[in-house]
Amino acid sequence: MLLKNMQFSFGMFCKNLKSYTEIQKQGDHDALTGLYNRNRYERDLPGIFAQHRSSLACVYIDANGLHEMNNSHGHDKGDEMLRTARREVAQLAMEAASKVTRKALDSDSDRAILDDFLAEAGERK
Repeated sequence: MLLKNMQFSFGMFCKNLKSYTEIQKQGDHDALTGLYNRNRYERDLPGIFAQHRSSLACVYIDANGLHEMNNSHGHDKGDEMLRTARREVAQLAMEAASKVTRKALDSDSDRAILDDFLAEAGERK
């Protein structure tokens, strides 16, 4: 009986952990583009800033014409516009990062962040 209870408890733990992980991902990512959202940015920024205080850049991108696209052609076309913009920005970032990678980076942590970014951008294609 004790073994059955432990098996049930462990099964519930695994199920809850999977649910928690899925909810965490939904809370950190934009459902349409798969990119990190503001929640993730706000949580990660203090640590990133502390670690890379002297060499940190942040890029904000506004999709001009999205409202008009949604109104004139429908939300499906607006969604496609956002997905296309995400792919193109990721491609540009990967090309720029590739050029930077060819040069000597200041530290292993810079390379790790860049490698993580490139791996993540490649997964979303």
